[in-house]
Amino acid sequence: MLNDIRNELIKMFFQKKNYVIIAGHLFMLALCYIGFRTSKMHFLQAGIDRRVGLPFNDIMSYVDALFFARIALVPTYFIIFPIFICTVAGDIIAGEIQEGNLKLYASRAVSRSRIILSKLAAIFTLSVIYSIYFAIINIVIGWIFFGAPGVQLIYMHDMHIETDLVIMPLSQALLCYACTMAYFAASVMALGCITLFLSTIFNRMTTATIAGITVYFVCYIVSTLPFCEDIRPYLLSTAMNGISIFWMERLPLGRLVDNLCLIGLYVSIFTGLSLASFTLKDIK
Repeated sequence: MLNDIRNELIKMFFQKKNYVIIAGHLFMLALCYIGFRTSKMHFLQAGIDRRVGLPFNDIMSYVDALFFARIALVPTYFIIFPIFICTVAGDIIAGEIQEGNLKLYASRAVSRSRIILSKLAAIFTLSVIYSIYFAIINIVIGWIFFGAPGVQLIYMHDMHIETDLVIMPLSQALLCYACTMAYFAASVMALGCITLFLSTIFNRMTTATIAGITVYFVCYIVSTLPFCEDIRPYLLSTAMNGISIFWMERLPLGRLVDNLCLIGLYVSIFTGLSLASFTLKDIK
């Protein structure tokens, strides 16, 4: 099993999509840097107006490595990472069927459930590696251009939570940052399992990938609609993107448990569906 996972990871790392996603992420960081340098930080004003004794002139002193990394992590984890996982999971079965490699692999003395589980474990391993990479490179770029991190000013406005602005000591902020990284490494597997299932249904990598991306962004868009408030807690994107809770003054354990249970439910259901679909599939 471990050898199978290793082989899957080797195949993943030699694909050109890795270079594309890394280049795209660095391009996004460059745009974020330009945005920070040209912005007068007025987007913080709404939260600052609700906090007494925090002059606006002092705000720029809070823009440091961790501030930049935390802000840049939102588009990284909410948009770039899900698209990347969909390309990986969409290719892992359908892509090999399309190339004719899977038929030979499945003809060996290995169960189909082992094939699926080894590929799923490889996707999870890759998600952990990239989650760590994104978190570290964001801080490194922020440190180069904005200096060492200090006390953090956490902007929480328009995030559907009770707090607009949180001031947090560095040690606590670093812990929250690490929790955010670990949470998304696990939560993105909900989308990975859905796309893996779609990859067992379709015989074309592009079809499975686009289907997975569509599922995610439909949920993402629907979650922003005011008349979908009642179904928002159950949507895939809500559970995946629930990282804002780690930056609140008090961690809402109930909401965290709900999100983790929902992620576990998505993973369990679509892993089971992937096993059933692939077991019954006629590989051509």
